Amino acid sequence: RGNVPFYRINNDCRILSIAASKTNDSVVYAGTLIGLLEINYISGKINLQRFPQASSMLDIAANVFRRIYFHDNGLLYSGNWSAGIYVYNPIEKSYKPLPVQKYIQGNRTIVNSSTINISRKNADEIWITSGLGLSVYNTKTQQITYCKENDLEYGLRYGVHYIDKNQRAWFPVIEGLALFDPCQQQVVSYSYKGMRPPGDSYTYYIQMGPAGRELIILPRNDEAIYHFELHTRQYKRYELRNKKKKISGID
Repeated sequence: RGNVPFYRINNDCRILSIAASKTNDSVVYAGTLIGLLEINYISGKINLQRFPQASSMLDIAANVFRRIYFHDNGLLYSGNWSAGIYVYNPIEKSYKPLPVQKYIQGNRTIVNSSTINISRKNADEIWITSGLGLSVYNTKTQQITYCKENDLEYGLRYGVHYIDKNQRAWFPVIEGLALFDPCQQQVVSYSYKGMRPPGDSYTYYIQMGPAGRELIILPRNDEAIYHFELHTRQYKRYELRNKKKKISGID
């Protein structure tokens, strides 16, 4: 909106995640591969923030803002591919590893693996979905209060991206969506594999549709987006066409 320019970082314009500020109505944050963008969409001012770390490897890993989420407490929680969860304080401009006083259930491996999603559970707690499973973090007590590890031997994965009005949790699986029903205590998967050409795909982004009746899925290795109707549990595939250039997928 307004006069915000198109922005490139070292000739790379990939944005991995976006979150609106809880402390400033004019500011939006965007996660990139090499830092955190602070964008004031009223003034058009853009500031790239990068946070030096103790080693070169950690410096690279911790400054990948793969998933970001602003909680009720005004803090931004960030996840990456290999360095675990970090917390950014926009007032103090500090960026520190997630403080954990106690692991009531589970272990730190689940929380510190590749971050897939961070979302609100309630005013005090957040869901953290990683490549190894699902965790709940209490922002007040700084405790991991719940963990559910993926069971790859039986093809079971756990996560939270969206919770519907019936308190059922939806989250991505390799080529589709999975639904966890807390009443039945079971996970059901819905795949779009039969609708696409042969090859591997990966559900990367999930967004609720504007009418609240469907989930929009953007896979990583595909040339289409998928609309999943929540009532009928059916997919529709919409191909992304570019006459001048072949679309190779989403990073």
